[in-house]
Amino acid sequence: TLLKTCISSNSRIYSENIFTIPDMQVTMTPTTAIAAETQVLWMVESGFTQSRPVIIAKVGDVLLLHKELLLILMIL
Repeated sequence: TLLKTCISSNSRIYSENIFTIPDMQVTMTPTTAIAAETQVLWMVESGFTQSRPVIIAKVGDVLLLHKELLLILMIL
């Protein structure tokens, strides 16, 4: 299986329940599947303009949506 790996900054993560724009994310998508689903592997969020509770809530929401996350880096 071929995999497409992307490193993105300020790219949105959204669904019916969440909309957020992490500072960085690493995603992987199979290129050989007809209905390939992108998996978020890493997420980085810096909190220079946000409070700690806001960042924790945002990261928690993303983690509930993307249980495949391997690494979350928060810069507080």
